[in-house]
Amino acid sequence: MPLRRYFPVSFLAVCLVLRSAAASTATAKAQGGYGGDDSVTVRIAIVGAGIGGSAASFYLRQELSKLGSDQDVVIDVFESSNRTCGRMMAMDVAGQRYEIGAAVAHPKNQYMAELLSAAGLQKLSAMAGEFGLVLKPGQYVSLGDALKPWSEDFHLLERYGQSVVELNLLLDYLFNEFTIVYHNQAEKEAKSYSSLFELLESLPVNFTTLCHQTFSEYLKDRGLPAKLIDELVSATVQAVYNQDGTVITALSGMTSLARSANDKYWSVRGGNELLCGHVLEKSNVSLHLGSPVHTVHYVSDTKLEVTYTQSDGGANQTQEYDMVVLATPLFPGGIELTGFPNPVPAVNGGVYQKTTTTLVKGAVNMSYFGLEENTDVPWLFAMPVGNEIPVSLIENTPPVDGTPTKGDTVWKLQSVDDLRSSDEGQAFLDGVFPNRSALVAHTFTHAYPHFTSPDSLDLLRLAQRVFYNSGIEWASSAMEMSCISAKNTALMAVSELNHAWQTVFIH
Repeated sequence: MPLRRYFPVSFLAVCLVLRSAAASTATAKAQGGYGGDDSVTVRIAIVGAGIGGSAASFYLRQELSKLGSDQDVVIDVFESSNRTCGRMMAMDVAGQRYEIGAAVAHPKNQYMAELLSAAGLQKLSAMAGEFGLVLKPGQYVSLGDALKPWSEDFHLLERYGQSVVELNLLLDYLFNEFTIVYHNQAEKEAKSYSSLFELLESLPVNFTTLCHQTFSEYLKDRGLPAKLIDELVSATVQAVYNQDGTVITALSGMTSLARSANDKYWSVRGGNELLCGHVLEKSNVSLHLGSPVHTVHYVSDTKLEVTYTQSDGGANQTQEYDMVVLATPLFPGGIELTGFPNPVPAVNGGVYQKTTTTLVKGAVNMSYFGLEENTDVPWLFAMPVGNEIPVSLIENTPPVDGTPTKGDTVWKLQSVDDLRSSDEGQAFLDGVFPNRSALVAHTFTHAYPHFTSPDSLDLLRLAQRVFYNSGIEWASSAMEMSCISAKNTALMAVSELNHAWQTVFIH
């Protein structure tokens, strides 16, 4: 049993201070940068200030506080860009701000809700209206209310029959089974997992199989009709992940449908991008913006070196740490991992999906979709694979503060490349929004993993005291998945620290 059960917290704190004075003073003085604080016992580097890195800092503090050792740990967070929250991002259009990145959380996302509460922010309930499919230019099919559960939508039932209900039941079943992960991470002896395979295998359903089977195959095996898969499912996956729903893995496909089949999803009032900064502040970290990490060098089981460029663009700096959390994607040409005792496996070849989000302010030319000009404009146009249209989504998007859009509607479009970079894309913009008054776009080079069947389900622990928070994305990419991985990282990290501290006490 862990020694902390036998000693009161006050005794633990004394032991940690003694250990600091006896073993860490020289290191603390040599490293500098912390105001000469010789009482620091442990230094942790987190690479990435997106939702994964921010959640990791929060849950590390949370788990450390249970040991009474929170004050003895310094956490540095390195972010290559000049802002926090990564793919959770908004942009200005005509004086109002709109989401362009990770958009919504599911009502059962426990960790996102916990972070929101800790940050002192508020939920903004999703708004929507009619949605439909654009099967090809000039052919639009209405599918009812985007905020109504699929199993209750008359238009969907009329087009796809009972199969919509069956799909909804399957989604609810899988989602409920996956939430067992919260129970596993919250038990008195909380469980943690060193690989994605172990995490998925701990759940009642064989979720590993869902990572090695295409979504279309999985749904066909359960008797769902081709029309439902080729239209509704294909369009939904494209709208969420900008990838072909017929070849995407089953688990990632299910994640993409979870949003669309539920009517109570939410975002952060004021913008999702607010969340990370507030969480990092709550977690008492030292944040280094504009400081890309180049190398993580494994010196020994208890020492790592992180080499990074400071925000002022000066010479590279190397800092020693006791632990490193990688909360950013690893891919060829990115962060170099050196000196590790065992080869670090290639992270699925580093194949990521590029996605461009375009915000357009203006009226929609309804004739492009084969509709009369006096027809009520749908809230969302979704595009199944093979529809000859260069976007996967056209969605009426409200401002992040929940107020109405001033003047013409702002539409969010999703494509692989910037629409303005090709004749086809430019022609589409001119055809659908001939009288637009504003347009902005942003390309996410590494928006999501390219969800084909992975060769392996990646390590979440690369070596002793080195954790790969972003490895979970290869099962499914969502804000909550990053938080689940962050909680897992915190449990692993604190378990290793607790073991090391017990060794100090014994000797």
